Amino acid sequence: MAPGEIEWFKDKSDAAIQAEAREQIEQGLSKDASLVVAVGPRLAREHGNLLDGLPSPPPLYCFIPGFTAGKRRSPPNGIQCLVLGRAEDLELKGLDIAARALGELAKRDGKLESSPILVVRGAPTGTGTALQHQLKQLAGNPSLDVRVKEYTAEAESIEQDLRRASVVLMPSRSEGFGLVALEALECGTPILASDNSGFAEWLKTKLETHRQADFIIKVTRDLATDTSAWVHELERVLRNREAAFDCTQKLSAQLASECSWQEAAEALLQRLAQI
Repeated sequence: MAPGEIEWFKDKSDAAIQAEAREQIEQGLSKDASLVVAVGPRLAREHGNLLDGLPSPPPLYCFIPGFTAGKRRSPPNGIQCLVLGRAEDLELKGLDIAARALGELAKRDGKLESSPILVVRGAPTGTGTALQHQLKQLAGNPSLDVRVKEYTAEAESIEQDLRRASVVLMPSRSEGFGLVALEALECGTPILASDNSGFAEWLKTKLETHRQADFIIKVTRDLATDTSAWVHELERVLRNREAAFDCTQKLSAQLASECSWQEAAEALLQRLAQI
């Protein structure tokens, strides 16, 4: 985690206290380690800086998860746009961006095969109804279909959500890595990810500049600007879903060929052997 960055987006009056306390916990866990492993470049940079405060910082390794390519599949029936993650952190996860963008897109009659549906998986137990009402208000469009599901760690339920989606959205204002994006790609589901994520930072090293815009969207922290950008890219993906799924399959195949789980595991084991 990167508490020094993310706590400020949780709408809490004690963000400064929480951020420092959690940084101290992470630093305490790390200081006597033989090796600290951070997932992706963003967390490696953030945690590396935290370790720099120690008199004798332990070695740090940037771990990139492995990848398995899924089969190319056809777009599902209906147009569900999925946000997957802990939904209590609404601003941090950019749920307001997703709601506003889809609320605007739903007003554009005739642009899509059917009306888009916002699906959010990750509400804390018992909060789904309240979150659904909040998201509909944020959308500014009472006709937008918003469906909220409670958080689950069941892999089968999450995979079904991913396969039912026409696109997975990760509009986070800050995201240490973003494993959701990898999970979506492995299912063959198109993704739109915030550039404020470790995943996007890593993906940029794998793609030519002109291809990056197919999957990565800038999040400026200005809601009006961000809404406009996400509406534009959502419309591009959803107006030609077959092309979006084709593009996703090509990326999935590329990442699987360059970043297999075997290679990821072997690289980590090799680094451990050097200790």
